[in-house]
Amino acid sequence: MSMKLKGYRVSHRNKWLILQNRILTLQELALFEFFIDISDFDPRHDKFGIFEVFLDEVSDVFGKSQDSIRIWHKGLLTKKFIAPYDVKRKFYQLKNPLRYNTKKAEEFHKYENNDKPIQTILEVMTFTSEEFELVQTEKVNLALESDY
Repeated sequence: MSMKLKGYRVSHRNKWLILQNRILTLQELALFEFFIDISDFDPRHDKFGIFEVFLDEVSDVFGKSQDSIRIWHKGLLTKKFIAPYDVKRKFYQLKNPLRYNTKKAEEFHKYENNDKPIQTILEVMTFTSEEFELVQTEKVNLALESDY
């Protein structure tokens, strides 16, 4: 398995509001958290905040069919929690990888404090329609039409 499944990262408690507000399904949230975990978190790398998706490997981790993983993955794309980076090479990206960085997470926590509505959290975690379109419209269409 080529995925990095060891290490440490910050986890925000407010992610459960996404589930509570029915924005993501439990499966989509689990897959999103998994994608965060396998992303590159070294800001010095050119693939910072990027992760690679191989349905067979992900389905092994979740113990689910590749079709199930594909449905969850397309849900994250459609809901703009992830965006294509290089579809041919199966690379996708997070909006704010620094949100999950041990040293920078506190800045996001202050912005996303508990007194603010769920929209504030979503601003930080999801791509807006404009941002999503700017993140290579052709790649989004290709991704939604492809196996991923």
